[in-house]
Amino acid sequence: MVISGTVYIRIGDRHYEVNKDGVLLMPPGIRHAGTKTSTGVSFYWIHFDDCPLKEMHIERCEGHHLSLLFRQALHFCVDLARNAEACNYLGRLILLELHTQSSKTIRNRTVYEVAEWIRIHDDQPLKTRDVAEHFRYNPDYLNRLFRQEFGKSLKSYIDQVRMGRIKNMLLNTSLSVQEIAEQCGFKDYKHFLKFFKHHQKISPKEFRNTYYYIHINNS
Repeated sequence: MVISGTVYIRIGDRHYEVNKDGVLLMPPGIRHAGTKTSTGVSFYWIHFDDCPLKEMHIERCEGHHLSLLFRQALHFCVDLARNAEACNYLGRLILLELHTQSSKTIRNRTVYEVAEWIRIHDDQPLKTRDVAEHFRYNPDYLNRLFRQEFGKSLKSYIDQVRMGRIKNMLLNTSLSVQEIAEQCGFKDYKHFLKFFKHHQKISPKEFRNTYYYIHINNS
């Protein structure tokens, strides 16, 4: 799973470019290798002894879900002798999350276009009226579409996407909490803290420090 930059890799004769928040699941027994020099890249890499899933490439996953699972795995695997069962369990959860995300489909084209636009602008303080005005739809109409597709309101979906960006940055960058707030479109730092705690029930600092025993390979 790529955290930043682009990884250029081939599996047999199949070539992939895996960008930020992209995931590549590679099958065993097939030679893989880099095809270009990658710079400014960071990623999570995990080996599975037994994987029921086939080769897959998710161009953009919901990164915060997988990032937290990877971070938990790294936290526990520092002491593998003691935590082998927890690591195996987390490996299965990672595979389950990959399967879930790869099989997700949005049935309504309008909802897909709006959801993609929200994702691209997740660093901005979006309101439902901003989204509705951009697409020239009635806010109530968009709310109905999002409830039908996702089981949640347009506002809840916007908040979910913004929280995903925030959690990704907390887990995968060394930026201060205040810098993350600014880069996620919050002008008022206190409002950012209130927003995060409302959705996560803990502070950003507590969330970041939950799983801190990790090994980083710089080779």
